[in-house]
Amino acid sequence: MAMSLPKPTCAQVERTITQQLQAFFREHIGQRPSKVVCQILNDGVVVILHDTLAPAERTLLDADRTESAKQFRSELHELLKPRIKELIEPIVATSVTAVLVDSDLDTGISILTAILEDLPQVRDPESIPKKPKG
Repeated sequence: MAMSLPKPTCAQVERTITQQLQAFFREHIGQRPSKVVCQILNDGVVVILHDTLAPAERTLLDADRTESAKQFRSELHELLKPRIKELIEPIVATSVTAVLVDSDLDTGISILTAILEDLPQVRDPESIPKKPKG
């Protein structure tokens, strides 16, 4: 009889998302974030990524082509959202209903929010911060 694996802890899920997103950014953007902070919330996952500018964006910014860099990043976000959704869903073991991404080109910091259909499947759901009532 096959034994099922225990559900991961909330911290393990956050760590897996962090590692997968670092690899994803390295592969698809050409820049591995230097720091990634991931927090699972009641109905979503919030990730802050530091140093996410692609080499092409840096080149555009260095040439004072800020609008071109913003357009490049905007189009990149739209292309990558479905892939980020596909990356996160199996880790949290629930559907991702929306992925929101924004970046600050001055700091190179990006924020990613994945809205979840249900609570992530973890063995310690009590550790997930709940949204305040009201």
